[in-house]
Amino acid sequence: MSKFIYLRCKYKWGENISIMDMYGNCGCRLSKNIGDDYYFLSDVYVDEDDRKMGYGNDILEYVEHFGNIELKVIAKSWQHDWYKRHGYRDCGNTLRNGFIYMKKEIIK
Repeated sequence: MSKFIYLRCKYKWGENISIMDMYGNCGCRLSKNIGDDYYFLSDVYVDEDDRKMGYGNDILEYVEHFGNIELKVIAKSWQHDWYKRHGYRDCGNTLRNGFIYMKKEIIK
């Protein structure tokens, strides 16, 4: 598994966490409003030259240590299928813009 670093900023509304591996090959952002049960995962990336090497799996495993995760993804895309394979479930119907929310409850 890759080694990750993160920067956690706390605000009046909640917190924002920027995460990347030590070499900048991949990263993402988590945000959580005060009172929310889930962190919202966004801006997930893996450098093009480093794809198909497990970095996406590694970063997803890492962010799940923070707690429950929610995200928004294009329905019926390879990303949608990828998150499903990692235990995320659809929440509600597909939105008009073609996106769908997904969640994963992390049991500790």
